[in-house]
Amino acid sequence: MLRSLKFAKFLPSFDWQPTILTIATHKIKATRQTQYWHCDETEGRLSGVKVIRAKFISLKSPMQYLAQLPPFRQNNEERSPNLNAHDAFVPPRHHSIIRDRFKSGVRNFWNNWIEFPDSAIGWYPYALTEALAYLRQNPVDVIFSTALPMTSHLVANSLSKRTGIPWVADFRDLWSQADYRDVNKLRKMIDSWLEVRTVKSASALITVSEPHMEDLLHLHKTFTTKNFVIYNGYDAEDYPESEMPVNRPFTITYTGRMYDIDFSSKGRTPLILFQSIAALFRGKHIPSDRLQCLIYGEHPHELIEMIAAHGLTKTVKCLGAVPFREAVKAQQQADVLLHLNWNDADQKGILSGKIFEYLGAKKNILSIPFDNKGVGDILRSTQSGVILNNVEACKEQIWRWFQDFEAHGAIPYHGIPAILDHYSRKKATEQLAAILNQVSQAKG
Repeated sequence: MLRSLKFAKFLPSFDWQPTILTIATHKIKATRQTQYWHCDETEGRLSGVKVIRAKFISLKSPMQYLAQLPPFRQNNEERSPNLNAHDAFVPPRHHSIIRDRFKSGVRNFWNNWIEFPDSAIGWYPYALTEALAYLRQNPVDVIFSTALPMTSHLVANSLSKRTGIPWVADFRDLWSQADYRDVNKLRKMIDSWLEVRTVKSASALITVSEPHMEDLLHLHKTFTTKNFVIYNGYDAEDYPESEMPVNRPFTITYTGRMYDIDFSSKGRTPLILFQSIAALFRGKHIPSDRLQCLIYGEHPHELIEMIAAHGLTKTVKCLGAVPFREAVKAQQQADVLLHLNWNDADQKGILSGKIFEYLGAKKNILSIPFDNKGVGDILRSTQSGVILNNVEACKEQIWRWFQDFEAHGAIPYHGIPAILDHYSRKKATEQLAAILNQVSQAKG
């Protein structure tokens, strides 16, 4: 959502005045999803931007209600059996197996056939009504929709067809081609049909990376001359001058959420870093009190186990999720910023917003554990960091950085300002404005 907020912030600089249609959450309990869709003007530093908020009916999963029914509620014995070292394995009770299978069946049905195309569909009728009422009194030149949620493209498609206003579709994430969605094959086929049927009326297609665009064009073959890649970026105004803490240890910082599925099956973990730090401690190259690793954001329980297994409980501190401004400050007060790559061909198109935030912080970036061409190209062209895939190389790099830190109190940063500017939010918005100009002129 920050991508959209920054577009709205900078568009007036390029003679485009945005009006935002978004979710209203003041009458419902805000969940992580609704907060993600919700437009926070203060977060985007928007001024003079009209924001229209449409009602949202949450398709709340039935699982939380189901779990409270007596037949499906776990008792204390099932949740935390009182076993000791001499107890044999106790298999799950028959009714427990039946309950879990039923719950799994309900969950799969809900994911496949109720939340369609996603859990924001309860916003669709209200968003359409609010937007049409606004457009009757306030004509606009172009409709721009961004997804997730994919429901926003359904709204934009309907608005464009009813009003004749050209529409530009922005894919921050893939739709039917996304590998993270837990749906069956039939649902994927229906999603693909709906995506093609919806997007074919758009005047232009935008996404965040070249591999994502390759995937989209494989499905949307008619957009051969109407497709554009606009990277995410950083806003220099989010990074005011910040004093470094004094008498601090050498600090490696990670900001962002670690997802269970990535962590467990796709190799997006800090394992190489922990192995390198532990080896440096064992070899007496770095005193254990002169290095710390700070991790901000939600994380799977395996992370804590990994930290303990390498004897780093006093070195690695998990500080939980923090607001964006606090995360930015933590980035600025680090010596090195940690970025994690996937070992998964399906993730080849992902250039997370984090890498661009890190560029804005103007700190050296350590990207592990696998080579990602997109990230590697950015780090090499800007000279803002390294991408490593083995313990020995990681250990040597940390050791060199630490020596500079001990000698000078900081490590040198060689980022090239002119190339870094290419990845700014303002530059990205300039690209968007050019597309909007082209679409609106074609309409005229």
